[in-house]
Amino acid sequence: MANICTRGDTVNSISLQRVEPIQVVDLDTSIVEYPSGATTDEQILEMWVWGKAELTQKKYRQVTRDFFAWIQKPIRGVTLQNLQHYANWLTEEEEQSHNTVVGKMFILKSLFTFTTKLGYTRVNVGLPIAHLRFDDKLAGRILSEREVHQMINAEEDCRNLIILMFLYVTGCRCEELCNCKWEHLSERLDAGDVWFPKTKNNEPRTVFLSPSFWQTLMEYREWASDSPYIFSSKKRNLQLTPKAVWDVVSQAAKKAGIKKNVSPHWLRHSHVSHSLDRKVPIHVVKDTVGHKDLSTTGRYAHVKPLDSSARHLGV
Repeated sequence: MANICTRGDTVNSISLQRVEPIQVVDLDTSIVEYPSGATTDEQILEMWVWGKAELTQKKYRQVTRDFFAWIQKPIRGVTLQNLQHYANWLTEEEEQSHNTVVGKMFILKSLFTFTTKLGYTRVNVGLPIAHLRFDDKLAGRILSEREVHQMINAEEDCRNLIILMFLYVTGCRCEELCNCKWEHLSERLDAGDVWFPKTKNNEPRTVFLSPSFWQTLMEYREWASDSPYIFSSKKRNLQLTPKAVWDVVSQAAKKAGIKKNVSPHWLRHSHVSHSLDRKVPIHVVKDTVGHKDLSTTGRYAHVKPLDSSARHLGV
């Protein structure tokens, strides 16, 4: 293809904030299209979720589907006032929690940031949403080491026991445990490792296990079902569902006398917090649990500090 621009040509910059179409010149024909290539809301929505993790796509689609069903407007017709009214409606009429509403508003903000950058919308109506903040409840969702061991010791079912240990030892997410297969285990040195191919961030990771837990897994494998999945349903030998794992964890907490609404993710929180308490380097913890940013891992050190000035006042 010949170089269309020659020395001395003036090239005008194109603002991504504009909705006006740009001229794309081809040697054979002239066509008009937007910078994104999208001409419908459906197309721009698919571009927005493209490349995100499967569960993230599902969540984003559900949030936007609910919003546009409520607002009854196309993307280009949405205003900041519409977003504010929707947040108020979720809070007052639907009685959704503060963190749930904030999470949904940030998803919508992400959508309008994306459409504005690509010129599909003229103004980012979600920009003022930046001042919203989540209530940080992390500290209340970290079990003590004693509570974790109480849950493990109270569980009598062997499969459920291994599920609890697996969640805590690896620090994996509930969905990652459900997707784990026997072929993802590999013997290495005096123990072995587990590979998580499907993760929230679409970044596979490997966790090197301790010799004792590796031995526990190998003993469990001897009598486990012939399912390709490490953890399967007892009746039909199918892949375990996230809800089933939630039930296992919830029931274990009740058996242990823990009066908290414990979920599988609490064991992940506890893994990170306890590892930092035991002086495991923060970058090792980050890589083990698959945090995208080191600052996420660092939050755990702040919500459960091992020291404070209050301990040095002599009172």
